[in-house]
This record gives sequence, C-alpha cells and structure tokens, in this order.
Amino acid sequence: MDLVEAQLDARVLQFDGRVLELFGGLSATSDWRRHTAFMAAVVVTGPDKRRAWSVAFQPPQQLITSFRLSEAEFQALQPILEALQTAGVQVSINP
Repeated sequence: MDLVEAQLDARVLQFDGRVLELFGGLSATSDWRRHTAFMAAVVVTGPDKRRAWSVAFQPPQQLITSFRLSEAEFQALQPILEALQTAGVQVSINP
C-alpha cells in the first residue's frame, strides 16, 4: 500500500498500511504511532451544530486518542479512514 496522508490544520496523519502516525500535536510528546494490530476501532461522530467532527482512534482503552476536526479536515481524513478499513480496523461513523 502507498503512504496515505492527511493535513489537518497544524497536524499531519500518515498511514502506510500498518502504522498510523500523527505529527504536529500540541507538543512534541503528543506525536504518536499506532499499529493496526493494536487499534481496536476508529469512532467518528458529527457534524455537531458547529459543523465539527470528533474522531477517536482507539487502541487499548487507556490510550484513547481523539480530536476535533473541521468539515474540510474531515474530508481530508477520508482516504486514511478508508485505508484503515482496508487494513481491518473497524471504522464507525456516527455510531
């Protein structure tokens, strides 16, 4: 699989088919990597009344990583969500 990337404001998500990486979080320690073998699900809800989406990448429960996205960022995230589904990660939108 080719590298899939999404620019989300000041963050970048990259997925190579096995590992999802976030760069440019609020601090250097907020950058993270998650292997699909340890990712239970991705839960997407929205849009809310401000047209924002919430995305939660759920590896083991104690490591839930989530953030809010604008409509444009959510659209940019679509190729990564599709690639994660292809890799076997459960992706739920508006559960």
